[in-house]
Amino acid sequence: MASNERDNKSWIKTLSEIQGGRANQPSGDGWKTIKELKQIYKCGMVRMYDIVNQGLKEGKIEQYQGTSPSSSGRMVRRVWYRTK
Repeated sequence: MASNERDNKSWIKTLSEIQGGRANQPSGDGWKTIKELKQIYKCGMVRMYDIVNQGLKEGKIEQYQGTSPSSSGRMVRRVWYRTK
């Protein structure tokens, strides 16, 4: 059983390294997700999306669509925003 456990740890390490290389996150400073902006501005999700969408329309906010690992380790799509 010990060798099987060692083999599993090796698989986990290898797969995690591969997955970590697949992340497509924005470079540069100031990028925030909606969840982070919601905590900063202290409002609900619907209101936050309304504000951000208005900022996108007015050209005051830029958007980046990419991927990053979730809290469970799965690769998920994410959208980041920052002011222009």
